[in-house]
Amino acid sequence: MQAAALSLDPHWQAIFDLLPDHQFVDQLSWFEHQAALKSSARKNLICPLPNWGCIAIDGPEAATFLQGQLTNDAVNLASDETILAAHCDPKGRMHANFYLHRRSEQCFYLFMPRVTVTTALRALKKYAVFSKAELSDISYNLAQFALINSDEKLLTQLLAADESAKVITLPTHHEQHLILVKSAQALNFVNQLNATTFDSEMLCWAGSSHWEYHLIQQGIAFIQPTTVGEMIPQMLNLDALGGISFTKGCYTGQEIIARMKYRGKVKRRCYPFSSRPVSSDSLLQTLPIGGEIFDQHGKSCGLNVSVVIDNTGQNSTAYGLAVLKVSAIEEASKLSLSLPDSDQRIDIQLSQLPYSLDDEE
Repeated sequence: MQAAALSLDPHWQAIFDLLPDHQFVDQLSWFEHQAALKSSARKNLICPLPNWGCIAIDGPEAATFLQGQLTNDAVNLASDETILAAHCDPKGRMHANFYLHRRSEQCFYLFMPRVTVTTALRALKKYAVFSKAELSDISYNLAQFALINSDEKLLTQLLAADESAKVITLPTHHEQHLILVKSAQALNFVNQLNATTFDSEMLCWAGSSHWEYHLIQQGIAFIQPTTVGEMIPQMLNLDALGGISFTKGCYTGQEIIARMKYRGKVKRRCYPFSSRPVSSDSLLQTLPIGGEIFDQHGKSCGLNVSVVIDNTGQNSTAYGLAVLKVSAIEEASKLSLSLPDSDQRIDIQLSQLPYSLDDEE
C-alpha cells in the first residue's frame, strides 16, 4: 500500500510511538497485526482517532443557540447523553453532521471528522453573534479513542486504568463508545493501558480504519470537505438514525427538511456497498469521497460518501456508503464506482442497512 501522510499533533506522534507497528493510508491508520476488517467485526477493539475533531459550545445560551441551528433537540438533551445531529444552510443542505454530546448544562461537544471542523465552526459562528455562547475548536486539546463492541466489564477496567478518561456512549445498534482524554494526559493513558494485562480476545489495538468500517456497517456517514452543501440530512438517512427532530420547532433549513418528510419523498438515500476482491496491483488504492456512482446504463446515479479499502490480504476490497437515487436502486442490476484519475470503474454490490427507512415502511 502507498501510505498517504497524515499530519499528527505532537501528543499523537508520541502515542503512536507506543503502539504496534502501523501505517497511514488515506488518512486512516492500519496496524500491521490487524486482521481483515470483516473478520474482526466482533472483536473488542480500541482505535486511536487522530483524524477526529471536536467543537465546543459553551455558555448560558448554548442550548438555545443550538436549538435554533441543529436538526436535533439540544434543549431536551440530558447531561452526558449523545445523539446524531446536523447543521444546515437555509436550503437544508448540510455544512456538517456530527455526534452531539451534552457535557453539562451549558456545554456541548460536537464530534466529527477533523477535516470538516473548520467549515462547521465557520458556519455556526455566523449565527452565534448575538448569543451568549462561545464556540471553539478543541480538537488539539482532546485525544479521542473509539471503543468498539465493548461491555460494562471492559469499560470498568479501562476507567480503572486512568480515572481522567471520560467514556461517552454513542447512539448505535451496537456497543460503541468514544473515550476522551485531555491531550496532555493522553500519553499516560496509553501507557496505563499497555501496562494493564488484557486478554488478546478481550481488547486489541486497531487502526481508525476499523472505526470507519464499523460506521459503514452501521450505515452512518459524515459530511467531508468534498460533500459540504451537497445533501439534505435525509440523504444520509439521519431521519432513520434519530438525527432529526420533527417536533422541536424552527431551525436553519427546517422548512425544507420538514417538507421532504410531510409533502414529498426522499429521492436519494444512503446505502452500504462493497466491491469484489481485486488483485493488489490494480488501481484500487484510493477512492475519492464524492466520486460518482454509475448505473448499468453508464448514467451517474449517486456519490461515494464514505469508504475504507482493505488491503490486508493478497486482494483488495472496498467497503463504503453511497448516496444513490432511489429510482436507480429499484431498477439497477449493476452499479460501478469511478476510480480517480482514470476512465476505469469497479463494480460494487449493495448490502442491507441495519435499520429501516421511512420510505420502506
